[in-house]
Amino acid sequence: MSAELGDQLDPATYLPDEDRVAVEPEAYRFAGVLLSAAYPSVDFQHFSRSGLAGSALYIASVAVSERGRVSQEEIACSVGTTRMSIHTHTARLARLATEEVDLSTYPSISPDVLQCLAQGQSVQRVLQERAGRSIESSSSP
Repeated sequence: MSAELGDQLDPATYLPDEDRVAVEPEAYRFAGVLLSAAYPSVDFQHFSRSGLAGSALYIASVAVSERGRVSQEEIACSVGTTRMSIHTHTARLARLATEEVDLSTYPSISPDVLQCLAQGQSVQRVLQERAGRSIESSSSP
């Protein structure tokens, strides 16, 4: 495979410039690491590369900035894909993040949120549970 073709297939090449997307710098870096872990080891032959890049950005944004994160729609616009394409890849890439990426090098990444995304569950539920625990622990003597 030529280097040019390899670059076209690598979903990391579809990440927009960091200043074009409103995610935390650590989230942007984590998205690149996640895509590097995914490609070429995972078969993404029939998937949109921009959709994969958008999904990685969304996952990273949610895992770093649990509140005030960028929506799937905003990320879709910045990478040139659809919200549905991002949604399609989220669970698979989040699962890969929990299994293949050394999360200890990313202290602001929330493993709970990644697990939630990997299982296709609502992140809001995890955040509400955390808020409930925070309220309980702050009201303890």
